[in-house]
Amino acid sequence: MGAGIAELALTRGHRVALYDVSPESLARAQAGIVRNLEKLHARGRLPGEPVDYLMHLIGVTTLEGLGGADVVIEAAPENLALKRALFADLERICAHAVLATNTSTLLVSAVAAGLRDPARVVGMHFFNPAQVLPLVEVIRGEDTSEEAVRVVTDLARALGKTPVLCQDTPGFVVNRVARPFYGEGLRLAGERVLDYAGVDRVLRGAGFRMGPFELMDLIGLDVNLASTRSVYEASFQDPRYRPHPIQERLVTAGRLGRKTGRGFYDHAGPREETPEPAAPERPHVTVHVFGSGTLRAVLDEKLAAYPRAALADADWIVDCSERLTEKERLCELRPRAKVLSLTYGGSATVVASCSPHPDRVVGFSLVAPVTDATVVEVSPALQTRAGLAEEAVTLLRAVGLRVAVTGETPGGVAARTVAMLANEAVSALADGTADRDTIDTAMRLGTNYPRGPLEWAEQIGLRGVLSVLEGLHAETGDDRYRPHPLLRRLVLAGRDRF
Repeated sequence: MGAGIAELALTRGHRVALYDVSPESLARAQAGIVRNLEKLHARGRLPGEPVDYLMHLIGVTTLEGLGGADVVIEAAPENLALKRALFADLERICAHAVLATNTSTLLVSAVAAGLRDPARVVGMHFFNPAQVLPLVEVIRGEDTSEEAVRVVTDLARALGKTPVLCQDTPGFVVNRVARPFYGEGLRLAGERVLDYAGVDRVLRGAGFRMGPFELMDLIGLDVNLASTRSVYEASFQDPRYRPHPIQERLVTAGRLGRKTGRGFYDHAGPREETPEPAAPERPHVTVHVFGSGTLRAVLDEKLAAYPRAALADADWIVDCSERLTEKERLCELRPRAKVLSLTYGGSATVVASCSPHPDRVVGFSLVAPVTDATVVEVSPALQTRAGLAEEAVTLLRAVGLRVAVTGETPGGVAARTVAMLANEAVSALADGTADRDTIDTAMRLGTNYPRGPLEWAEQIGLRGVLSVLEGLHAETGDDRYRPHPLLRRLVLAGRDRF
């Protein structure tokens, strides 16, 4: 990270001193910068010769070599004692510099604690690789001066980045709001809803560039686990951030991801993706689409190839209602059709238990917006009669939809994950960590999510998000899934916007 920030600053015309306590590490970093600049030049993406930039880079192995700096950016390991000691020396040596910490999870105020002038300390959190990802979080500690905030904000813009200002809370915006992406993936695998590859496939289909297990293997399981632990401890062990034993077990075994050749996946050779099966012949059935949820119009269109029938006469009812109370109203009509029922408000077994004919019910889930890549998750209930899930899969695949058969969980894989991301974003909004636009911008640019979690919640519908969270909380009893009070209030007020 330090070398990446140094390289970025060089390419933007700054003079850079690169420090490391280890001469060997410093030499490797400098050599890597040389290689990268040569590659950029060969691709025509570096005006001038690499030597023109390298003449402005010096390497130093003592902090005194940073004495003339205007801004010092610290990118040491995430160890609070180490960072405090480093900043105590920097305050003495760099008498006039703004002191920026690139910490991703530690509180800026904690890093600055004990300094004579903590107003000089500010958070400047880059994302890896710093040369590529466009976001920089600027974090104001309890004592950070407006001048320090201005200096690093202007510097971030001069480096071609988009700075976002956030308050000093554990994980700031991105590392805090992103925790459920990894945490829910681990819990879904632990609950055997789907395996690692299955979870990744469903979430790629929902629009994420990588699934959580692919991404943790890329980041490093040890690095990701350390971030989770840091946010968990700094949040007084709030269950929303609780680490998972699967990750701990793999880290203990030395399976850290790509850098060790094995993590959740074996990286010794290319991974083989299972091809999508050919669409089966369309069954001769009639369909009735029921419910007032946001997915009704989408599924009406996707299933347009099937003849429509009244609720009492249809072969299949596709129930898009999000809440269990709506499903109970459907069941009061005592339909005799097979029912494919959305599992936002409860798992397939809970949904089926609302029906007078639970053996005819199979659950499904997906998350808006629905694209050609979207994977529809089909989950049989404990009561579902043999063969019905396969019939539901045929019904959906025959019209070109991608399908995964999963275990049971309220919301399924995609909606559960997005609902948890949205709930965490609502929490950050409510406690003033950042405003709505900042949160969404940070998550799009810092994690490459297809859209910000608050925008996504509005597309799904706040009522749908609340239904998933309430279903998870009711069935697991885990406070990890407690809906934020602001989300509840907005739904009660009939609002679908933040």
